[in-house]
Amino acid sequence: LECEMAGVEATYIPIGVDCELWKAPSLEERAMFRKGLGIAENSFVVLTVADNQERKNLSRAMDIYAGACKDTKSQYLMVTRPNSPVGWKINDYALSLGIFGQMNVWDRGMSFKQMWSIFVVADCFLLTSKAEGLAMPVLEAMAMNVPVVGTRCAAIEEHLIEGRGLLIEADSRGYHRFPQQIKKDRFKDRLARESGWHLVRVRQPDIRGEVQAAVDIRQRALAGL
Repeated sequence: LECEMAGVEATYIPIGVDCELWKAPSLEERAMFRKGLGIAENSFVVLTVADNQERKNLSRAMDIYAGACKDTKSQYLMVTRPNSPVGWKINDYALSLGIFGQMNVWDRGMSFKQMWSIFVVADCFLLTSKAEGLAMPVLEAMAMNVPVVGTRCAAIEEHLIEGRGLLIEADSRGYHRFPQQIKKDRFKDRLARESGWHLVRVRQPDIRGEVQAAVDIRQRALAGL
């Protein structure tokens, strides 16, 4: 609409999360999927969904989990590319950190229903990327009211500022108290109210700056004819 008003021919392609699909589960669904995965009701579950490559910084996520949750009643679920030729040897690094027995790693390419069920059982979503353009998994977690811990960079920071999540530095040696903060009822309630389905649903991109830039380019081009 903004482009049309400015006389610029354009096609708007919305990119975001379908909140009708990425919806928070009922308590019964959560209990059912946890039981199906063999996860105890009182176990703290951390989830990471990211490719296994340098920018995604998976080793930092594993460091943070080990520092916070090693030898506790918790599990670390990861959906990634475990055999990536340019990434970490996930199982070897988990062994070196002493968290191998607490980790479950899935290869990417699963169906939506399978992916949704993994988000369902999570108590926290952890993403330690060095850079992100959109950070779609963060939005998916937020839509499902899963608290997010993420690095202060690009799209992740934009999604999590103003108390919508816990921000850490990309080169941090760890954020070992995040499970305690996530478990605080007041914090979880605020996340559910401010950063979940409603926030993702109502956020709309402000493209006025981009439209004006396109108009300026068009006018310069016409002036040069």
